[in-house]
Amino acid sequence: MQFTTPVNIKPNKTIDHNSRIVMLGSCFAENIGKKLIECGFNVVMNPMGILYNPISIHNALTRIIENREFTEDELFYHNGLWASFMHHGSFSHSNKNEALKMMNERLHEGHEQLKNATHLIITFGSAEVYEHNNNVVSNCHKLPSRQFTHRLLSINEIIDIYKTRDTRYETRDTRYETRDTRHETRDTTQYCPPVLGGRAERRGLSLATKNYLPVLEEQAIGGGSQELSTIFTISPVRYLSEGAHHGQINKSTLLLATDQICREMGADYFPSHEIMMDELRDYRYYATDMIHPSDVAIDYIFERFTDTYLTNEAIRIAEEIKKIKKSLAHRPLHPDSEEYQNFKKKLSQQIAAIAQKYPNVKI
Repeated sequence: MQFTTPVNIKPNKTIDHNSRIVMLGSCFAENIGKKLIECGFNVVMNPMGILYNPISIHNALTRIIENREFTEDELFYHNGLWASFMHHGSFSHSNKNEALKMMNERLHEGHEQLKNATHLIITFGSAEVYEHNNNVVSNCHKLPSRQFTHRLLSINEIIDIYKTRDTRYETRDTRYETRDTRHETRDTTQYCPPVLGGRAERRGLSLATKNYLPVLEEQAIGGGSQELSTIFTISPVRYLSEGAHHGQINKSTLLLATDQICREMGADYFPSHEIMMDELRDYRYYATDMIHPSDVAIDYIFERFTDTYLTNEAIRIAEEIKKIKKSLAHRPLHPDSEEYQNFKKKLSQQIAAIAQKYPNVKI
């Protein structure tokens, strides 16, 4: 007898320990990302901190692709801290230069990872946005609510921003342009359309578009010929600040928009929201706030994720790495003993064997 309604997922086993992964999105993306890191995968998570709405994620991705540094005029001072509307509060600092240093170091880290990434994983958390001076912000940083306009994105608004060309951040190098447009040339290394597509080969540093669809083609990000796989998912965290009915509309907006985006971009969809709603339809799988998934639920959804995307070899190696990390964290009672020295030697040999086969592995 079956007491749940299983969510059937078609396997797409493309992630191994040579994969380079970029993750953007909500706190649930951080939950999964940290577990991948624990398993030794090469992951860069949220270079601008936790992001919830599709527009903020879109803007962050654009900036990471561009690798355009943040400057003083993009910061504001509030409650003794310098902050940015594009960043999570963890990037705020009492010293303006330190804040900029943190922001730009993570920006460059994200750009370098994305250049050679094999997988981009995007997690939408909410279709709710807050606008400041008509611009969607990633974080309100506890500024007075009267400074913001609060609204729900439409389905088409989300779809359009992920499929159309956006020139807000376009820059050009005019040194190589001529007045005769028939012979006009352009340094494309500085032009970065905003969004990555599903799967495409990458050979340059910029993104190329086809019919304004943001697919990666001949001049897309990356120095290698490997493909980039894009995976979208919806956070299973409930949004109840506006009531249960509005929370359902919020998630439904994301689900409908994401379905269309994945269809048009050829991207993959992982049903983390559906797993929580159907397979784990019980309050015992929620944390004490009854909003966030419990640790057990996160573990289960991660298990479904690994079964879907990790190769069988990667699953095996991940278990080995977790055991190695547990051993590395062990504090021996007699560190100078022969037994412990032999233990360390064996551990080093295990690590070397894995690193030789998987150069990108992180232990």
